[in-house]
Amino acid sequence: MRLVYSKFGIDLELHENTPSVIVFEKPELFTECVNDFVNQLDGIVDSFVVLDGEKEVKVPKNIDFIIDPFRLDFNNKNIMSRLYSKMSD
Repeated sequence: MRLVYSKFGIDLELHENTPSVIVFEKPELFTECVNDFVNQLDGIVDSFVVLDGEKEVKVPKNIDFIIDPFRLDFNNKNIMSRLYSKMSD
């Protein structure tokens, strides 16, 4: 799977169970990137493209973006179903 963010020239290969790291040396650029991603999850903009092979994956439906794990809403149905799925595996 690949994450493409053409605004900053990011083309990141994502592998399951392997963390990927993007380093931003300017805090303003980091803030802009996070805001764009959150806005995309809310359906406001389409800045990022996620590809599975050659097929585009819809970001809001298939990706959870956890900024602060201590503020997770464990009553959220999507989060609970994914946690139960991982636990059963």
